[in-house]
Amino acid sequence: MAADLGISTTPLPSRAPSAPATPHTGVDVTEPDATPVTLYHRLNETTQFDPEVVQRTRSRIARIAKTMDAMPGLPVKVGLDAIIGLIPAIGDILCAAIALYVVYLASTLNIPKGYKARMASNVGIDGLVGTVPLVGDVFDVLYKANLRNLELLDKWIAKKHTERKAEWARLQIAYPHLFLLSDPPSSLKEAAELNQRQATLALNPSFPAYATEAPRWKFWKKSPHAA
Repeated sequence: MAADLGISTTPLPSRAPSAPATPHTGVDVTEPDATPVTLYHRLNETTQFDPEVVQRTRSRIARIAKTMDAMPGLPVKVGLDAIIGLIPAIGDILCAAIALYVVYLASTLNIPKGYKARMASNVGIDGLVGTVPLVGDVFDVLYKANLRNLELLDKWIAKKHTERKAEWARLQIAYPHLFLLSDPPSSLKEAAELNQRQATLALNPSFPAYATEAPRWKFWKKSPHAA
């Protein structure tokens, strides 16, 4: 009857069951393209934290902060902020502009609003008191708003590194066959080196995993057969 009506009686192909996901991460543990490099990019997206970008920006901020508040090589911890601030009116405006630029650089890293507010308040306090003759000049030497903001940035970075380690630990559970390291790679180069180690192990399973490790990494740093 179905054939007379032009309806196909061929059974539809059965749909393959979806791959299991780990309870903690919800990721597909049978993902064929899962490599240390792809997991490194996924980790950056999940935590909204790219260690290479953060390190570059942090280095720029550190250079500015130390130049403005504590120039190296001087017997007293003083920077250009105290010197430029001696120029009436213009000096304080210029120092405030540079300090706000430091806050801008930090904001490009998507730091929370609370951190940005505290950084801006440091700049505001430094700028307002700095306008007071003599007292403001001494305050600039002691307060060091740029170094305070660098310290705030470092606290946020340390917090994000802790989050990355926790997320990386969940990926270790999801992908035990990748022999992921205890600490997440801090750069794409390190992730690529870990990829190379995986390729070496795939071609020669008897090759000791520790032999392809970078010296920085703690796992397999020394042969288990060494005395």
